[in-house]
Amino acid sequence: QNGGTLEGIEVLSDGTRRSWAATTRNTQRSDIKTIYGEHGGLMGFDIGPRVRRDAVVRKLIRENFNRGGLNALYWLMDNPATGGAHNDKPWIKPARYIGRGLNYKGRNVKAEWEKEIDNVSNFLKSLTVTRNGKTIAIPVTLRLYAEHNGPQFWWGSLNSAGYFKSMWRKTVERLQENGVHNVLYVYCPQFDLSFDDGLNYTDTFVDRWPGDAYVDIVGVDFYLGTNIRKENYVTNRDQLAQTLRTVVAFAESQGKPAALCETGPYSGYQQAKVDDRYEDMWLRHILNGIERDNSTKRIAYCMAWKNGTPGYYHLPYTFVEGQGNVGIDDARKFFNKPRILMEKDTKSFGLYK
Repeated sequence: QNGGTLEGIEVLSDGTRRSWAATTRNTQRSDIKTIYGEHGGLMGFDIGPRVRRDAVVRKLIRENFNRGGLNALYWLMDNPATGGAHNDKPWIKPARYIGRGLNYKGRNVKAEWEKEIDNVSNFLKSLTVTRNGKTIAIPVTLRLYAEHNGPQFWWGSLNSAGYFKSMWRKTVERLQENGVHNVLYVYCPQFDLSFDDGLNYTDTFVDRWPGDAYVDIVGVDFYLGTNIRKENYVTNRDQLAQTLRTVVAFAESQGKPAALCETGPYSGYQQAKVDDRYEDMWLRHILNGIERDNSTKRIAYCMAWKNGTPGYYHLPYTFVEGQGNVGIDDARKFFNKPRILMEKDTKSFGLYK
C-alpha cells in the first residue's frame, strides 16, 4: 500500500472517522495490518520535497527493510519552472526549458531541477542500516515521472517525447553520478479508456522509452470501477487483464519484469454507492485480472493507492470491533491468497539474500 504505515483512517468509539499519521514513536501502525494482522510485503512512499523532510519516512523504510519487505518509492517532483506542486501548470512544458537551458520568468529551470535531483540523491543515500558493523544501503524501487503519458503532471504528455526521454536519462545519470546505486528505476504509464485494446503500445511505451540502460522495471497504473469525475468512464477486469498482457509483453521484450504500480477502486471506496463492484473489488476484479492467464500472472508486484482521508481511500479500514466499512472481508481474502506475499512471506522468501 502506498503510504502503508505513513497514514490511514481510524474509527473512534463514537463512530467518528478521522485520518491518522505515523510518528517516530508509532511506526508499526497500518490499515492493512489492522484488517489482516500483518503488514504487506510491499510498502510505497512518496518522496516529494514535503514528505522526505519528515524523519519518520526514513524510519518506516528502514523498519520495512528489516522485516524483509520491499520499499517502492514514488517521486512527485515539484515543477522546476514555477516552484509549484507536481501538477502545477503542466502546459508550460518544463522539459523543454530543462533540455535547452532556458529560463521561465527569470527562473533558472534547469538549475532548480538539478537541485531537486541532488536533494533526492542525498535522501536515497541516507537509506542505510548497520549490520555487524557494516553499513548496508537499502534497495528500493523508484517510479520516475510516473503516468508520463497523461497531461496532468508537469513532466507529462504535453512535453515532446524527445525532451522527456532526454530528461529521464539525465535524471538517472545525475543520481548515479551523485553516488546513488541502491535504486531500481520504474517506467510507469497510466491506463486510459482512450487507448485501443488496453494500452496504446506505440505511444505509451516505444515513443517515450528512454532506453534499456535507464529502466529496470516496466509498470502501469490501472484503477477499476467508476470514475465519477468523467461521464461514462468505467473500467473492468477484462481491460485490466488485457493491460497487464500488454505491459508484460513489452517488459519482457526489453528483458525487464512488469508490475501493477497503482491500483484500487476508481475515486476511492467512498464511492461504493455508485458501483456495486466495490464490495468485492480486490478478490473478484483485481485478483481476477492478475490471475487471468500465464501472461498476466507474470507481474512482479501489485500496489494499492493510499488511504488518505475518510473521504478518499483505496483499501478498507477498521479500528473498532464491529465498525468496519465496505470491502473488508474481500480484502482479507485477497491478502490470504497464496499469490499475495505478506510480511511473513517476504521474510521467509529471503528477498535480500
